[in-house]
Amino acid sequence: MEYRKMIKFGNSSFVISLPKDWIDQHNLKKGDPVYLDMSNNGEILLTPKLTEIKKEKKSITIDINNKDIFHIQREITAAYINNYHNIVITGDDLSEKSLGIRDIINNLVALEIMEQTSKRITAKDFLDMDNISITNIVRKVDMILRSMMYDLKTMHEEGKKVDEVFNSRDRDINRLTFLALRTIRYGIDDTNFIKKNKLMPHYLLELYDIVKLVEKIGDEVKRIARLVEKSREDVKTEKQKEAVRKIFELFTQIENVYVNAMKSYYKKDRSIAFEIAKKRSMIKNKIEDWEDQETVFKQQQLLMQRLQMMLTYVHDISRISYQ
Repeated sequence: MEYRKMIKFGNSSFVISLPKDWIDQHNLKKGDPVYLDMSNNGEILLTPKLTEIKKEKKSITIDINNKDIFHIQREITAAYINNYHNIVITGDDLSEKSLGIRDIINNLVALEIMEQTSKRITAKDFLDMDNISITNIVRKVDMILRSMMYDLKTMHEEGKKVDEVFNSRDRDINRLTFLALRTIRYGIDDTNFIKKNKLMPHYLLELYDIVKLVEKIGDEVKRIARLVEKSREDVKTEKQKEAVRKIFELFTQIENVYVNAMKSYYKKDRSIAFEIAKKRSMIKNKIEDWEDQETVFKQQQLLMQRLQMMLTYVHDISRISYQ
């Protein structure tokens, strides 16, 4: 092992010399860039250049014989997340399932059907993965979820139906979630992507957890919306209406905790995350106390359970910030 002494350079920088053998080995000259990777344990990895990796365009064939549409959806989605460039779907009864398969493909960003026959569909991916920002995708998913939370309260106040309010937003969250998971997988497999975007492997794992939690919260918001819609016929008395108002007060409190949880993550502010832990306990106690009281309308207990799950997922986001 060799060592080098640091030399002060200017008011705020230090320089070290590099071994000549290493420079000659990598054909470096004055002005060439070198790349530094800093790990959490204090080590610095020095590399001479970003190695150009020839990216193989992977293909996969999915046989759909004797499979229902949900099984087919899982296989196509898995192929997309695992960065298959060409996805070929074959089956004797393809024509009967083609509409469902087209919907699945259309729900995946930049995956297009290039060819279709009675027994074969070929889909091609047009994504340029090297120019995708995983951070921007996560922020977009976050903003859509915030819109869903706002829409839930509006839906309740204006008496709208779930499908006319949530379908497009739910679809957008799913599309972006799959894209985020694909980008994370791509980054884990491609060190150049990590270096180019100045990411650390543990950051990608954090983003994976964040994306999955935001998706789960979105699912809970939609479930709450459906329960609220079902409860309209049952909620007639003032006591029942007051119970619904309390539920929306709790929902708004959880919504505010979610906003702060994402803020703590974006800003890497552990103090906000610790404060969220306190608020979570307070809201959790309110929910549990109210669950022990009289049920005044049919969907009340189910709504409280959904709020509990939503609060748990929000708290899990804040834990990522302080762990």
